Amino acid sequence: MTTKRERPRLLVADDDEHLRPAIVDLLLDAGLNVVAQAADGAAAVEQARESSPDVVIMDMRMPGMTGIEAATIVLRGDPLIEVIMLTAYADPTLRALAGGAGIGEYLVKGDSSDLLIAAIDRAWGRRQISLTAGRDPSP
Repeated sequence: MTTKRERPRLLVADDDEHLRPAIVDLLLDAGLNVVAQAADGAAAVEQARESSPDVVIMDMRMPGMTGIEAATIVLRGDPLIEVIMLTAYADPTLRALAGGAGIGEYLVKGDSSDLLIAAIDRAWGRRQISLTAGRDPSP
């Protein structure tokens, strides 16, 4: 489980004006650090550039740009960011598309909040390993 000392910087992108604040509240109640929010894919890309999150929780279907399209742009800007796709669609084809785009986790809305927290912990762990592996060992 993520400790208070090791808190990832989170961006939550979802066009649902009721669900997004609920997700943010859930994450804050869990002691996590939400640094930005976005209501569509373009805003998610912009917020990722501005806030430098460690983990992005991205809705699949948003106006203007899909979550996969937005995640692709975000990952092009920083390949070490971890993306969790949160969607209403338990579709194996969409799951495969998300994985092919470099999205590390795929969760269905309505799943337990514990699954979301666990996915964040896994994503944070992968990011920490990637950051450590990419460090120059010289002093």
